[in-house]
Amino acid sequence: MRTVPKLILVSVLVPMIFGFVYFGMANSEAMDAAKVAVAQAPAVVEKVGPVQKTRLAMLGSSLSWSGPEGEATLYLVVHGGRGTTRVRVEMRKALGAWTVTDMGQ
Repeated sequence: MRTVPKLILVSVLVPMIFGFVYFGMANSEAMDAAKVAVAQAPAVVEKVGPVQKTRLAMLGSSLSWSGPEGEATLYLVVHGGRGTTRVRVEMRKALGAWTVTDMGQ
């Protein structure tokens, strides 16, 4: 009988924690900078057309920062007029500003 409450607790807490982490990454300054970089990337525009929507992929991304410095690897799902693609954006934060260091698929 004791395992049922633990199972319910875990089945509620794990999705909540995942949701908070996902929401925090999706609404971060790094995500804003990544969206701009992806929308301007010639390879992305060539593949999907003008970017209409960009969202954070559900799995695979990482983000860490402390004050004005940090690192991020974001996996984005990019939708355009000609289709959808997944893009990996690696970034570094220095002096408070995020810059793209690498981008690929």
